Amino acid sequence: KYDLVAFGGAGPLHATVLARAVGMRRIIIPPHPGLGSAFGALLADLRVDKVWTQAFRSDRLDGERVDREFARMTAEALLDLRNEGFTGIPTVQRSISMRYIGQNYEQEVAVPPGPITAGVMQALLEAFHRQHEAFYGYRIGGEVIQLVHFTVTAVGAVQKPALKPLPVQPPARPVASRPVYFHESEGFIACPVYRRADLGAGAAVEGPALIEEEDSTTLLHPGQTLTVHTCGLILSV
Repeated sequence: KYDLVAFGGAGPLHATVLARAVGMRRIIIPPHPGLGSAFGALLADLRVDKVWTQAFRSDRLDGERVDREFARMTAEALLDLRNEGFTGIPTVQRSISMRYIGQNYEQEVAVPPGPITAGVMQALLEAFHRQHEAFYGYRIGGEVIQLVHFTVTAVGAVQKPALKPLPVQPPARPVASRPVYFHESEGFIACPVYRRADLGAGAAVEGPALIEEEDSTTLLHPGQTLTVHTCGLILSV
């Protein structure tokens, strides 16, 4: 039912053994698997979180003070985004983490835009009861609720590049051969070594084989097959 995604410098080297061990039939190896974290950091949306921690009771809540603090945190979060160089239109989300008095864990309840009126607060408390019941299987109607964390999250979306389709290339030839020990064969086998950059869309490689790139190496065991998808993903069965 599931595919294994292999990333990191060593992930594609061990993924074929791991997939066999757990009965997974397909492995997906993205382009430049050893650079995934760095690539993700460059493309991640800008995000600022502001949290105001208190221990308010639902029967003694000062809604006007909560409004003021939400406004303060929103202004600070938007200023932080601008200072990071974001010039677009951000999204702002608010939430309150709640729990029954005496509990150690909270449920985060989304807060709609606008003032925290008595009606809005009543709806938020009811939302907490529903979430608690969905998560734990019960609710305590009429119980005083503790409001612990008031959070504002501002997100500046960063434009993501489109993946270019990989062109079809002439059949790749091995650039070297290397002896590799395989446990299932109880000995060394001469493995052809391919450059990943030489494998175009639709290319297929039969194991045993090694696929090398600057940031990682993919190992195919005997009997495994590798194909290259048009977006550059390697699919190994």
